[in-house]
Amino acid sequence: MIATAVIVAIAYGVAILVLAVVFHVDIRAIIGPVTLWPALLIVVLGTLLGFLIDYLRPPPRSDRA
Repeated sequence: MIATAVIVAIAYGVAILVLAVVFHVDIRAIIGPVTLWPALLIVVLGTLLGFLIDYLRPPPRSDRA
């Protein structure tokens, strides 16, 4: 889940750079920076939730004794 969000964020950044440099198009004027806040919030909350789930999970037990 986190890796997918990172890949999408990188692809978005690359798309912005390509459109700005090659076609002289500012995608922020089309999409608007306000619509990016919910996506950023989802990525941050997903990362935090993933960390908390892994942190609060009990350690694995070994029944070999």
